[in-house]
Amino acid sequence: MRPPISSADLLRAFRALSPSTEKEKRSIAQVLGLQWTPPAVLMKALPPRSQEPAPAVATPSAPVPTSPVPQRESIPVAHPGSGTAGFTISGPEKRDDGAMLWPTAPGDFESAGAIAAAVEVAPLFVPRWTRAILSTSLAVRSAIGPADIREIVSEIARGRLLRRLPRLPAATMAPRVDVLVDVGDSMLPFAEDQRGVIKAVQTVAGSDSVRILKFTGSPLRGAGTDEMDEWPAYSFPSSRTHVLMLTDLGIGRPPTIDTQAGVEEWRRFAWELRRRGISCTAFVPYPAKRWPLALARRFRLVEWDRATTAGSVRFSRRPEKG
Repeated sequence: MRPPISSADLLRAFRALSPSTEKEKRSIAQVLGLQWTPPAVLMKALPPRSQEPAPAVATPSAPVPTSPVPQRESIPVAHPGSGTAGFTISGPEKRDDGAMLWPTAPGDFESAGAIAAAVEVAPLFVPRWTRAILSTSLAVRSAIGPADIREIVSEIARGRLLRRLPRLPAATMAPRVDVLVDVGDSMLPFAEDQRGVIKAVQTVAGSDSVRILKFTGSPLRGAGTDEMDEWPAYSFPSSRTHVLMLTDLGIGRPPTIDTQAGVEEWRRFAWELRRRGISCTAFVPYPAKRWPLALARRFRLVEWDRATTAGSVRFSRRPEKG
């Protein structure tokens, strides 16, 4: 912690700025939160006034000599003002030679809100890892790998004609992606991260192959865009589409809000995806220890955190079958 400003700092400021008047010194002290009082000056004693002897009075006795009255030394005392607990800058103050001592007016300073808005918030995913994380998350397994020798031998042994070459499944980017964005109250703190992920998905998968829909609660209650007056029921895509959800699955639901979907509603949505053969991944901005176990078994959940890598996504838990 930085030590409080002391009179030593004021002396160093005087040495650096070389103020020439008491007004300049007082302004420098105010900037440091101190108060400058000119040092007391010892006034020179005035010389005693010449004493003329009083006129002689015709008396028989001799006149009595008088001694001069000594003059007391006068020392002016400056009393500090009442505002010693800081200072207020009321505007630019000029030196005697016309130079600006404080060139910025109070209204020109940035407010605390403007400074906070200018601070860049680090995204939940490390930017240099985001592309690899999305490529791994949005991959689907398709029969595009090497030739399946075992299947080929089995078909030939049965005397069947090979109309197509059997191949082993391999991971590939899904041809289409549905991004379901949770815009409920509990996801408001992550709105900027949601926008960042949407842009990254459009870059990785191609904007023409990405459909972006918003929902509250769960997609079963409806999903749509900002241009719609009312969101219709979510139209499930084909099995070649990968669904990416940006949601907290109701984990961050405030106690006073009951519009979030419960575990049973999310389980019904997972069942609808599974019976249609649609792959689904959810980015959840909470650690795995807070995930409902019933949902972790039915969705592929990924921790939306800076510690997440493409490797951790590759080995993440897959939803159970059945």
